[in-house]
Amino acid sequence: MLIFPFFGNAQTYSVCDCADIMLSMMKEAKGNMTDKDKMEAIKNKYEAKIEKCEKLGDGKSEEEKKKMEEEMRKCPSAKEAEKLMKEMMGETSSEIYNDEPYTACECADIVLAMMKEAKDFMGDKDKLDDIRRKYESKIEKCEQMSNGKSEEEKKRFDDEIKNCPSAKEAEKLMKEITGKATSEIENNESNAICDCADIMLSMMKEAKGNMTDKDKMEALKKKYEAKIEKCDKLADGKSEEERTKMRKEMENCPSAKEAEKLMNEMMSETEGKN
Repeated sequence: MLIFPFFGNAQTYSVCDCADIMLSMMKEAKGNMTDKDKMEAIKNKYEAKIEKCEKLGDGKSEEEKKKMEEEMRKCPSAKEAEKLMKEMMGETSSEIYNDEPYTACECADIVLAMMKEAKDFMGDKDKLDDIRRKYESKIEKCEQMSNGKSEEEKKRFDDEIKNCPSAKEAEKLMKEITGKATSEIENNESNAICDCADIMLSMMKEAKGNMTDKDKMEALKKKYEAKIEKCDKLADGKSEEERTKMRKEMENCPSAKEAEKLMNEMMSETEGKN
């Protein structure tokens, strides 16, 4: 994804117009990233245009927005803007990766750079640990900027960060990452629920015909005990509504109907022997 995903319903701007606007803004910002007054002036100068560009995607589907991004990549100014952003990130890095205090925008740039690296590795713990270690000292340095500050000064620093060029991109990226992580968690949970249905079916198959054999049933219990405990923990901390949803999900698992049928057979066998 390019660094300027501005979409909205402005009638006067095309996608390439917005790419041109962002390139112009970046050119003016280059070399002035640490000058708060100049950056504020640049922000004010382009604010109305940027707002129009951001509205280009209003009411558009995800597919339509993706097409607009692809169209933007083909704009004459797109490659130049992307190259310029990399230069600006490098320029900022050379200025800030030393013992001098960071500015609000330098911290915003660091967070954005870390998020870009982490975006595609949310399920990879080792990779995320590597990224965390890479940026750890820089993030700590940014967090220390609030030490000894009054609440008013902290608020002013937060407001400065929100006005940084990279802040809006970071905010958008955070929403994408959060949505992706939520989706992965939901998928993993659904898979885990069906794994538990499979475990229960396997245990029942082994138990069938041995319900009255105390030793065999005890052996089966020990064999599956750890797995069953893990499955039981899936519901820990869940509300009744969430548990009901999990039960419904389990009913839709491939092995659920077979397990239900087998349970009825086993109950019948037990009743017949009694």
